[in-house]
Amino acid sequence: MTNVHLGAWLADGWFVEKMGRGRPNPVTTSVEEVAGYEQDRARLVYEHLGEFGMGSPDPQPWYTVPQHDGRNIIAAAFGAAYPEWDELSGSFVLPLNAHPWAGLNSVAEVERLSVPDWERNPLVRENRRKWEEFQVLVGAQRAAQAPLNWTEYQWGSHRMSTFPSFLDLGGFLMGSTEFLTVLAADQELAEALLRKCFELSAGYSDAMCRLYNRPRTAWCSLGGDNSCLVSADMYREYAMPFDALVRTKCGNLPRNLHSLAVRRATFTASGVSTRRGNRSLSCRPGPYPGPWRHYGHRCRTRISNSQFTSRRWISNEKLQIASRHWSGSSPRHWGSVT
Repeated sequence: MTNVHLGAWLADGWFVEKMGRGRPNPVTTSVEEVAGYEQDRARLVYEHLGEFGMGSPDPQPWYTVPQHDGRNIIAAAFGAAYPEWDELSGSFVLPLNAHPWAGLNSVAEVERLSVPDWERNPLVRENRRKWEEFQVLVGAQRAAQAPLNWTEYQWGSHRMSTFPSFLDLGGFLMGSTEFLTVLAADQELAEALLRKCFELSAGYSDAMCRLYNRPRTAWCSLGGDNSCLVSADMYREYAMPFDALVRTKCGNLPRNLHSLAVRRATFTASGVSTRRGNRSLSCRPGPYPGPWRHYGHRCRTRISNSQFTSRRWISNEKLQIASRHWSGSSPRHWGSVT
């Protein structure tokens, strides 16, 4: 039996039209003001769609800790321009042509790049200032339990230390066109970039664990959004080795591959396949959190996107590649893919 869960979301443009303003910049706006904006949104939704159970007539404030995107932080460490706030999408974006590694064309140049002092990074300092503001507002005890989106990825009860992925970091640092051209045409340079991006990603993740006193109990290779731009073969060649490096560093901890595949080709590369009915959907597949028994049993998977979630049993043959990729020699472990 397949369970299908449906949900509806309103585009940010609708809120801008109705409210006359977009999402406030969370760095330059107080934590309380940001929470107030979200309350206003909830009231507006209730006014228009309350009969469908959406929104709230009296929403309570929900305080969050704003954090700069870790990929922007790493790009800023090498001289990228300060990211611009887009109130319509509610996110920071790098200015066009602001890629600090553009024109990098030799292995020697890549190897000379050093891991920066993360605590001196201007974006990290801004993150830290907002964290201190949040602590004053809610208290140290509650703050210690609060999610930190670009320090940890929260999956159920697990908090997974964030490792910005190679496929995304390369695009942020070099620009997508140049980076993907290197992956396709210059294997030696691509492998040097992979090693360097892992060094940077691991250094960033370690620094955030120390800075916020969040010991690593699980990990997530976060933000492989460019998976949709590469073939299954290229995914095997560059994305999976990066995750293997993270696995080697972290040991057999719970783990998550985020944005593994927004298209069917990379489902196959990671050992997960979909049924014909799902091919036209922009789905994210994933072994459902729970123990995976190495080659011995069937494993539950969850195929989901913002519009539906379905769960089913699939044969263990479909997971052999992923199982080897995840566990190495470990006979039992668990992981998830979102």
